[in-house]
Amino acid sequence: MKTMRKEDRIINGLKELFDQNGYRYYKMRKFEEYSLYMENKNFLSSDRIITFNHSGKLLALKPDVTLSIVKNAKAYIGNTEKLYYHEGVYRYDRKSHEYKEINQIGLEVMGKIDITTDCEILSLALKALNKISDKYMLCISNTGIISGLFSHFEIQSLDIKNRIIHSIKEKSKHTLEAVLDEISISEEGKKMFFDLLIGRFPQIEETKSAADVLYNTLDFMYELGYKDKIKLDFSIINDLDYYNGTVFNGFIDGIPKVILSGGRYDGLVEKFGAKVDAEGFAIYLDDLLYLDESSEYDVDVLLVYDENASPVEVLKKAEKIISTGESVRMDSRVPSDIKFKRKETL
Repeated sequence: MKTMRKEDRIINGLKELFDQNGYRYYKMRKFEEYSLYMENKNFLSSDRIITFNHSGKLLALKPDVTLSIVKNAKAYIGNTEKLYYHEGVYRYDRKSHEYKEINQIGLEVMGKIDITTDCEILSLALKALNKISDKYMLCISNTGIISGLFSHFEIQSLDIKNRIIHSIKEKSKHTLEAVLDEISISEEGKKMFFDLLIGRFPQIEETKSAADVLYNTLDFMYELGYKDKIKLDFSIINDLDYYNGTVFNGFIDGIPKVILSGGRYDGLVEKFGAKVDAEGFAIYLDDLLYLDESSEYDVDVLLVYDENASPVEVLKKAEKIISTGESVRMDSRVPSDIKFKRKETL
């Protein structure tokens, strides 16, 4: 049956996927205490937040789902919780200079995350992308690669770190070289950073642990049959104060931006006083509007009946079609604005 819009079918398919894998649906309020976001504003994509005063307490429309879940992190000590959500978040759009509600669906795991759980999350991310389109790619990295480089070259300045990260994200060798020249990195050292832009990682002691984890994970994902759908991309770098370990972005042909984003964020949970592992991802549903729906139809069967036909016969015919699992629209003429799979007459 194809009566729902493509976005609705995708959402239903994703919810079914998460349900089938034992994830519990998590519903949250639209707002939280403003302090939750201000104390963790570096984790947010923007510090512009919609606030209002209620009974003397400053509240905010939530700009992020993960923070709302993580604030209860202490409850996950000693067990592993697997959650999924479908929520709207409210963020400032720098292009339109307006606040917008962003529709997203995602999952979070908190508690104990071993290599099997890590592969499970990556597998679900890949399956989620496939629910949207069969033309997809998951790009994966590990934050330990860039943090290992910072440690190796004793780079302490937060400003320099952020500028290096920005240059690598933008895959701008020119900008990256300019920053490295400021701190007098050797030509050999520059090459280690430049290699990240072409998918190579530095063979140094400080990156060995992260590289081992990354390549072990990739080997398992290849065994699961995803070799053609997953690739290394060291330009994927999230805030090192929050993220550690595996990070990944998902892409769909026809959508000119990241459609899925996720990773390991133990550092964020620690800020809430809980020593547990945490990993998850979110899918940005509003970007599904980029997908071409020209091949979709509104209804399986258009049942066109003669005006003199018996209403009983028409309705019984429609019920018979519905009983086969197809959708049907009854009309005395062919509507100009309806797309249908096939037409039947009565």
